[in-house]
Amino acid sequence: MALRGDTIRSSGWWPHRHLARASVPAAGGRAHGPLSGICVAGLEEFGIAPVEAMAAGAPVIGLGRGGLLDTVRCASAELKEPSGVLFPDQSVESLVQAVEWFEQERIWRSLDSESIRAWAKRFRAEAFAARFESALRMAWSTHQRGCAVAASDPAEMKGLRL
Repeated sequence: MALRGDTIRSSGWWPHRHLARASVPAAGGRAHGPLSGICVAGLEEFGIAPVEAMAAGAPVIGLGRGGLLDTVRCASAELKEPSGVLFPDQSVESLVQAVEWFEQERIWRSLDSESIRAWAKRFRAEAFAARFESALRMAWSTHQRGCAVAASDPAEMKGLRL
């Protein structure tokens, strides 16, 4: 607990119906609206926790490496419908700068929880499976078109004749 300091609170799991009413105090103790995110300061290969936060409509502040580069649409990149903020270095200074920018520029006001939820739906297992199957079918089709053997009768191949 001492490592977190007085301004950070771990609240554990919350039922979805409570998230919409929750507020997170900003700097100086002021509340700035709906529960506003998750902070990921380490390297994530995929990062299910940030995707789950976005599925609840909450933006992510995270290290801009690994899986978060694929799952978080960074507000500082001026992308359409961003889902959070990425910081460049795994350092206290970089994290603090990202959080301060998020607060000072009131980034949360430009992040739409519904578009964040919609973005997160792209990472559902069903959506992933459909994209994977589509990519696999396209690769197989490309392979078959480029492979003369795939269109031939193996019995007619010189190397297989007795």
